[in-house]
Amino acid sequence: MAEARRSGNGRWSRRKFNLGVIGRSNSGKSSLIKLLMQSQLGPENGDLPKTDFLECTEKRDKFEIPDCSIVLWDVPGVGTQNEGLEGYDERIEIEKYDGFVVCCGGPVTEYELALNNLIASHGRRYIFVRTKVDAAIENEKKAHPSTFDEEETLKKLRDGIIEKLSESGVTEFLVSNRHPDKFDFETLKFIIFDEGSLASYMKSCNKKVKKENWKRKQVESDC
Repeated sequence: MAEARRSGNGRWSRRKFNLGVIGRSNSGKSSLIKLLMQSQLGPENGDLPKTDFLECTEKRDKFEIPDCSIVLWDVPGVGTQNEGLEGYDERIEIEKYDGFVVCCGGPVTEYELALNNLIASHGRRYIFVRTKVDAAIENEKKAHPSTFDEEETLKKLRDGIIEKLSESGVTEFLVSNRHPDKFDFETLKFIIFDEGSLASYMKSCNKKVKKENWKRKQVESDC
């Protein structure tokens, strides 16, 4: 994030920090943006992304909050017929973003792993959000009604993410768009919108991937 400076009126000001919300199609990107915007502007705000389950983001949409340096971008989902992995970074102009929120609506797949590598290759870092946690809990409860334990289910979700992305040094956030008062949404919201918290988080997250990426880039530049 750009260095903060004090303006003439005594308030802190900084350039905008462009945070791309990215992930597979139907991973809950638009719903998460809507939830984040409503948490700052109130539930009646009309300038919010559509979240019909049949609709996918086909173009980048920009969402700003007055007097806030964070700009949220709803980025077209990867993994559809129109948005394959090849050339995806060029199509979304990945260099225009300062960081990302990677949304995952189910188990980690090759698409999340590819996004991890793609983001790292461009010298960026990201927040990993497991969306639709309520649906995962409901499915587990139906599958194992006699032995179901919600805390154990949440642990399994976290362990699955850590196992697949262990080399990334990623911190996972569990979110339910239907129940924002539960799980990790309040912490996620604080990190994104609190003064200085996002900058601090982006400096500390994904360290393993970043270091490996820097080494790889250095080798390439020396060749």
